[in-house]
Amino acid sequence: MGPRSLMSEPGQQSLNVTVIHCRRGRVHTKEPCSAPSCTTPHTRFCDFPLRGRKAGRTCDAKLCDSHATCAAPGKHHCPPHAILTLKENAAK
Repeated sequence: MGPRSLMSEPGQQSLNVTVIHCRRGRVHTKEPCSAPSCTTPHTRFCDFPLRGRKAGRTCDAKLCDSHATCAAPGKHHCPPHAILTLKENAAK
């Protein structure tokens, strides 16, 4: 069987075309900030050290610039952990 014509009738094109759309990997979009009702893409994670059975790990809540509190150079806390840190430092 030879190649088929793309024309089904004179002046009309047939729509029997296969298109393959290939993307390498997945599209990386930044997820929004973890703060309630904030839709701003996150720029950092909460670095608050967890305690108890999760000791040795950090909170890692996604934070935008406006919801990140600088705890130390290069360390940021989410709003709940920033409040906890202030309370613990005031109690000392």
